[in-house]
Amino acid sequence: MRSYELFKQYIWLVGTISRAGKISLEEINRRWLGTELSGGIEIARTTFIRHKAAIQDIFGIDIECSLQHEINNN
Repeated sequence: MRSYELFKQYIWLVGTISRAGKISLEEINRRWLGTELSGGIEIARTTFIRHKAAIQDIFGIDIECSLQHEINNN
């Protein structure tokens, strides 16, 4: 992938998270799929982690994540 395309993805991701505050990867993907940047492909968790690290390196922005496990007590 071209560096320019990756940079656009990073900017989109930072903007989306910033506007939303707390947001799940599921919701990020819902919004992502509504953009031309996605090419109809979701952001995989591993891709998100790589993007998160690159955003930290390039922009100095730390995206904090928390894992939430839903327990079903049926």
